[in-house]
Amino acid sequence: MSSGQVVHDDVQSKEGIIRGNNGSGHIETRIALLKVDDIPKLYGNERDKVDEWIYLVEAEARFQGISHDNLLDGVTKLLRGMALQRLRNLRKNGEAIS
Repeated sequence: MSSGQVVHDDVQSKEGIIRGNNGSGHIETRIALLKVDDIPKLYGNERDKVDEWIYLVEAEARFQGISHDNLLDGVTKLLRGMALQRLRNLRKNGEAIS
């Protein structure tokens, strides 16, 4: 990031990033974060409806203009139990996550 640039993570746009001049000569950049209030937690057990959960996450990400690259960080806060442990193990072992 260059000097004179302010980054905010609280605003969304269709491209996932909003840039603009705030009038003071600074360029502001806002990076979209996935808002997950209406998406249930995923626990990684047999009661989870995984296909439905994935559909809800992908639909919400499309609606909010979140790119696939930023999606994983957004959904991590929805994972619990075995689902979270599996993700942690994949990252620890350096395995590809997509």
